Amino acid sequence: MKPVYAFILALLFGVGLGILVGWLRISSVPWEGLPAMDSVAESDSSIPPGSGPLPKIIIDKLEYDFGTLDVEDKGSREFTVSNRGEALLKLTKGETTCRCAAGELEKTDLLPGESTKITLKWHPTDEPGPYQQSATFYTNDPRKPHFKITVSGKITAALRVRPSVLTFNRISARESSQGTVKILSYLDQPLAIGNPRLDENGLERYFDVSSTPLSDREIKEDLGVKSGFLLTVAVKPGLPQGPFKQTITLSTNNPNKKEVVVPIEGSVGEEISVVGPGWDSEQETLYLGTVTSQEGLSRRLLLVVRGPYRKEVHFDLAEPPPAPLKITLGEMTEINNGQVVQTPLLIEIPKGSHQASRLGHVRDSENQSDDAAVIKLETTHPDAHLFRIPVRFAVEK
Repeated sequence: MKPVYAFILALLFGVGLGILVGWLRISSVPWEGLPAMDSVAESDSSIPPGSGPLPKIIIDKLEYDFGTLDVEDKGSREFTVSNRGEALLKLTKGETTCRCAAGELEKTDLLPGESTKITLKWHPTDEPGPYQQSATFYTNDPRKPHFKITVSGKITAALRVRPSVLTFNRISARESSQGTVKILSYLDQPLAIGNPRLDENGLERYFDVSSTPLSDREIKEDLGVKSGFLLTVAVKPGLPQGPFKQTITLSTNNPNKKEVVVPIEGSVGEEISVVGPGWDSEQETLYLGTVTSQEGLSRRLLLVVRGPYRKEVHFDLAEPPPAPLKITLGEMTEINNGQVVQTPLLIEIPKGSHQASRLGHVRDSENQSDDAAVIKLETTHPDAHLFRIPVRFAVEK
């Protein structure tokens, strides 16, 4: 039994000695609590000794919740950045996660003790629902070489127009065209709209507008939509050639959005046009570039015909093409449910062609030129018996 007593006596002595040592340490060095988390996070232990004065960035807030925004609203929030260090603080704008979020720096250089503002602007353009976007900035503070500001919230929509712009591309001046737009409401109250009003810009007489309520099937095609209308816009014949713009304004029963605007744009083109690689529609010229005689060149274009005579128009060479060009016309085909007729046009510079330079400009209305080659095609169109295609190219060895 004596060894057991000895063991117990030693154990009690050790515990007592430990309590005594702990009491002496507390008495000599009072406890000040755990170190702050910021101090731990921004410890200078990673900075080599002798680095000299350093900047120290302090940011008031890194996140902001915009709450609920309409798809057409814009949000803006300022964040304060300060330099609590002993050297110049430099700020550099970095990337954003979306073009809808933009960060702007009031100042890029801060002296010790100075502060500045970072403005984060947010324009929601996505589908309704929650969002989160951010902007990154870089600094010369070795403790925080970069930081990210984040905005979040929820996008809602009172009304939306889809597509946001109704576009008519190269329609014919001789026949009508038609397009549709959906006006979508995300509110429980059924949408009601008034009579359409068009801009009085001299073109309003060329447009007819009608509307019908969306069916249940059409409403379910878009998430969150409760009601809506299908707007049908018909463009009458007679619009002058070139680009045009018009807007339709409709009153609504929505208390937050009493009017909705539908922009319309498009262009009225000639009934015969050319599409394909190398074709410049503004200059109405085909650019083939520089071709080597050993390789030659082959380029396929399309002669596109619109208008009431589209199915009656045929093409043929009015005269042999300028050397060394070789021209082949293909078979006429219909596209877009017969609204457009196209004819392939193959233009070749055969291998072994002699050197030539056809890079000049057409100089008059008769398409005479110093060096440019002009392909002349006969057509059966009643208003365009001859169709010219200027071509610029050069052939080298």
